[in-house]
Amino acid sequence: MWGWVKYCFRNYAVFKGRASRPEYWWFYLFTFLGSGVAQLVWSRSPSLGLILIWAWALGSAVPSWAVTSRRLQDTGHSLWWAVFTMLLIGPIIAVGLINPALAKATRPLAFLFLGLLVAFFVLLVWLLILLSRKGGCASQSLRRSRTDHAKLTSALAEGFERARAAAKLMR
Repeated sequence: MWGWVKYCFRNYAVFKGRASRPEYWWFYLFTFLGSGVAQLVWSRSPSLGLILIWAWALGSAVPSWAVTSRRLQDTGHSLWWAVFTMLLIGPIIAVGLINPALAKATRPLAFLFLGLLVAFFVLLVWLLILLSRKGGCASQSLRRSRTDHAKLTSALAEGFERARAAAKLMR
């Protein structure tokens, strides 16, 4: 576990490349446990806990996005799945959860809030499915296409050599 966590913090701003499932999920577990510790400290000492929560959130945000980006690339998808789920729909739902009176003010607004909440959870489940898939899809197809290209090139070269040999025999 510690090896993956160190690796993710060492490559905290590397958004290109691939991340394996263990790399992603061990780092996710570490950040989840770190958030839990910060919440526990906050429940005992609100001022110290608030500082710790902000420090943890700011310190783990970029590495979390980076490893999520690499994990999604490993499954052949883009980081935009996570960006759309978290940054576009999440704040709208957060406003509704923080100020429930706003969501209950009018019936259409309440239905909009409920629809966005359902969309958020559907996208979140889809994102978790993408992150849990076996990786290497793109690299396997690339490896396969390179192998096919090499076979085709060698077959063409062999064909040209045979044609040359046949032309020499005909002379």
